[in-house]
Amino acid sequence: QEGDSLAALDAEIAAVSERVLSESMAVQTLRERGACEELSTRELGLRALNKELKALHARRDAQAGAAADGKDGARVFDRTGVESLMKRRFFVAPAFEIYGGVAGLYDYGPPGCAAKNYL
Repeated sequence: QEGDSLAALDAEIAAVSERVLSESMAVQTLRERGACEELSTRELGLRALNKELKALHARRDAQAGAAADGKDGARVFDRTGVESLMKRRFFVAPAFEIYGGVAGLYDYGPPGCAAKNYL
């Protein structure tokens, strides 16, 4: 049952992420055209979508943390949570993601490069 709710949250996060992406592309187009009246309302909508996405991520992280608690109260390592966090914070990104992706290949983002160079 917990896995179902996490899967539902992941699906909702994916849907809102798609809406954020399309809305940001629309805002960028409006900026290029100089449509100031419509731009301000679209930017407000984009901010609201970003807040919604942040709240969904927080809910998912909280549920994943609650589900990862062991029987004796010790936390169990959650690999999917760490991978999700690293992708969101752009430490790593799936290679060729914009072209459909290739399984198993990752590119380092700026924070990931800095961490790699530091280690």
